[in-house]
Amino acid sequence: RRPPRSTQGVSSAASDVYKRQSLGKGFVTYKNSADAEKAKAASGTEFQGRTIEVRLATEPKKYGYQSAPQQAVEGTSAFVGNLSFKSTKESIEKFFSACGKVLEVRIPLNEEGKPRGFAHVNFDSAEALKKAIALSGKDLDGRSIRVDVSQPKTGGSYSRGGYGLSLIHI
Repeated sequence: RRPPRSTQGVSSAASDVYKRQSLGKGFVTYKNSADAEKAKAASGTEFQGRTIEVRLATEPKKYGYQSAPQQAVEGTSAFVGNLSFKSTKESIEKFFSACGKVLEVRIPLNEEGKPRGFAHVNFDSAEALKKAIALSGKDLDGRSIRVDVSQPKTGGSYSRGGYGLSLIHI
């Protein structure tokens, strides 16, 4: 089903597919940046009994991963999330090269061989990793990325939990 078209561009609303309820947020793609900037003027106004916040998708959030550089950094491997599917090992390495020496870039692929939207970047030092974390929220290949310390894998079974299919490796 196609999202409804507005006079300014394409809009869609986020919803909980299980509860069939709106999540209270939506996304509008404008045909040009001037119209998107005009829409920001509506931020803070009331719409259908609720105060709305309007911001450009490329603007960093006011919460979340922006505070990450303040925490202690251990290790030399970074998790890079919210990557563009167009990002390559080369573009990621070039982006982080100012932080220090990049030893390796790994981009996990799905079953179809397409990028999953995140990567792991190994640096030669914890100082380089700390500089990379400071780039969280910056634009890489058209997306505002999230950079954090890579966490080691936990567990070891193939159980997916929940009510779905569970696979146990024997």
